[in-house]
Amino acid sequence: MEEEYLKRFEKALKIKPNKNIELNMPLLEMIFERFEEDLYTPDKEYEKLRKKQIEIYSKLESTLKEEQIKLFDEYWKINSEMKTKTEKQLFIFGYIIACEIKEEIKINE
Repeated sequence: MEEEYLKRFEKALKIKPNKNIELNMPLLEMIFERFEEDLYTPDKEYEKLRKKQIEIYSKLESTLKEEQIKLFDEYWKINSEMKTKTEKQLFIFGYIIACEIKEEIKINE
């Protein structure tokens, strides 16, 4: 997976990342998990959107049959997994960028 992130980074930003970047680190994984679970504090706009989402889901749920609710819940679960993967990629990209900036600073000193 480490190599995949580096390839995606290079393709997205047209920058070849430093070959010495280490992504397979338990600490990096732990930090991401903590951000995802504990460290993110929703702002007022997020809370408004979340409330609206719950209202819509409640309305939708009341109009669906049991099989449709199961399908929608499965859809929602997959959507959440995709979102988590996107967030993790952005987090890893941020780390790679930080590593690249650190290298540039060393070169310019």
